[in-house]
Amino acid sequence: MEFSVETLDAWRAEIGEQPSVLAEKLETLVDAGADLALVLARFDALDRAHGSVLIAPGTGTGARSAAHDAGFDLAHRLHLIRIEGPERRGLTALIVRRLADNGVNIQGFWASSVGPRFTAAIVVDTIEDLGGVLHTLSQIRQ
Repeated sequence: MEFSVETLDAWRAEIGEQPSVLAEKLETLVDAGADLALVLARFDALDRAHGSVLIAPGTGTGARSAAHDAGFDLAHRLHLIRIEGPERRGLTALIVRRLADNGVNIQGFWASSVGPRFTAAIVVDTIEDLGGVLHTLSQIRQ
């Protein structure tokens, strides 16, 4: 099965429940020239006052400085792996099972299918887990 795999740096920031907080953080990045490759935002289901946003800055100059100014934690670098390819029934379950079987600790996982296309993002903390994800995906691609 053929799919593309891309690794990106990712940064996290805390966000509150005010409607403008997420918009302001993203606008700060865009105004600085950042081209965001991925944005994942979520709130705690039991406490809407606490949420977080994860970004992968992609391309653009000034993203690092703007991310710092917007409150993103640049000291704790996260690794994001983006996967794109043809949709196949059970693919998400297969990827997650293989990651678990290979002992890879994931911090976050997101997947979506739109028509015939599959897209997923896996977030890990360490370079070792990044290597584990890449190794696991290479096994699935065979």
